[in-house]
Amino acid sequence: MVLILSVSECPRCHGEVFEQFRSETGNRKGSCENCDYEYSKKQKVTAMMKEFELTEENSYSMACLAKKDGSSQVYLFESDRELDSRKFEKFQIDLRVLEDIDPQNSYFAMQHDYVFYVFYGQVPENFIEIYIENLKLYKLLLEAELTKG
Repeated sequence: MVLILSVSECPRCHGEVFEQFRSETGNRKGSCENCDYEYSKKQKVTAMMKEFELTEENSYSMACLAKKDGSSQVYLFESDRELDSRKFEKFQIDLRVLEDIDPQNSYFAMQHDYVFYVFYGQVPENFIEIYIENLKLYKLLLEAELTKG
């Protein structure tokens, strides 16, 4: 099970909505503090998402810097609140300084206690698949580095 907490746009008043997504059910719930609108919608859940379980062995935070040319760079890093805060500060600097970055398609999700907290941007609907794919690549790189040394 993966829980993603994020801020989104209210479909009624376009204010900020606190939204949560549960991967095992595909339910997405939102609650707007501005107009008291609450909604729930079902999102299609792929088999890969149902098979994935967040554990200590695969719990990493994730940042994505999208570029204006449509490409993006994804970063996984071990979840540690202090480290995550420093990474988030660097992420915010990169958003302001790097000219080829597309801030609207970039995001930063910190993972803590088996929950992803989205601190910047909106994660795409296929966030879990992106996370799993990058986790597999990250693990391969770690294994290659360990066998090299």
